[in-house]
Amino acid sequence: MLKYLLLIALLLLGGCNNSNFSEINQQHISSKDVSIKNVYRDKKFKTEITIPKKFQDVKINMDMKMSDGNFELSDLKLKKHNNKYFLETKIPKEGIWNIRYKITYQKQTLLKSYTEVLGKPNLDKERLYALEIQTDPKEIVPKKDVNFMVRLLNKENRNIENGEVILQFEQKEYNFSYINMMENKKDYYDLKLKFPRSGIYELTIHVEINGEQNYKRIKIPVGSTN
Repeated sequence: MLKYLLLIALLLLGGCNNSNFSEINQQHISSKDVSIKNVYRDKKFKTEITIPKKFQDVKINMDMKMSDGNFELSDLKLKKHNNKYFLETKIPKEGIWNIRYKITYQKQTLLKSYTEVLGKPNLDKERLYALEIQTDPKEIVPKKDVNFMVRLLNKENRNIENGEVILQFEQKEYNFSYINMMENKKDYYDLKLKFPRSGIYELTIHVEINGEQNYKRIKIPVGSTN
């Protein structure tokens, strides 16, 4: 009888130990457990991530992409030393970079994102200095398609390709209102529409570039305005 009791006690003790072991191996990693430090110097970007030692076998991948979409560094793998993870890489161009970390621990995945200004980007290249608008055809006829084309120009008279342009038309006499986003064609922004009848329409051009907003108002004659 004593042997049976001893065997049952050992089984129960083993079950408890397995339960504790399982709990230890199911620790949850959260954003507050991850400390990230980024440094840019001498055209090199360095990142250092610190994670508590209780989290073993953590894998970290990193992606970097310029805000204008021209350059991208993908699937960068960090090296580990003790509870710290490191990476040093050269960037192809100074500017505004979006950085994303993918942290994998057991079956958990944690994503952290940052936006960093690396170096001294020439923001004038992304700042609106002039706006040009054309229509095709030049003379707008009611109830027929007309294409509006807008070019955004920087200080160097070059196209700005990463903006958002919205056209807003109003004709209060006819109780007419129309608003829509233009399609980005890289060299210009495009929108096709029809006007219901002749008259003078007020057009407001809304422009947003990297969070900076501008607008311009002009009069658009449609058909016979006599």
